[in-house]
Amino acid sequence: MVLFLEEEHMTDEELKELSEQFGFPIADPTQYEVIKDFLTPDQVWRFRTLPIKLDDTSVFVITDEPGDIDSLDSICHRASGRDVGVFLCSPADLESAMRIHFPDGENYGKQKRAEDQLIL
Repeated sequence: MVLFLEEEHMTDEELKELSEQFGFPIADPTQYEVIKDFLTPDQVWRFRTLPIKLDDTSVFVITDEPGDIDSLDSICHRASGRDVGVFLCSPADLESAMRIHFPDGENYGKQKRAEDQLIL
């Protein structure tokens, strides 16, 4: 199930409800040091995810797409062999963080997401 949250101004209450529905904690991307060499900028934008922590068995990411965890798990596991730990944030906060840390992937990532939506 892919949600593609287009509402950039999600309320705190809506984010909390989404967190409870999927069982993922809420995180503020500004409070973490983003791991820039784990995914390509294109992957970050296409899958709307920021890698924030690696340990021996897991990679932890922040996303606003909790319904697309299968794709996220697949790409992260393929890249590292690690399991994926997921945190949620609002679309606006994620977009802002992606622009800061991965500006080169914005156009490609948005184009690929649009193509993915057409295929669905």
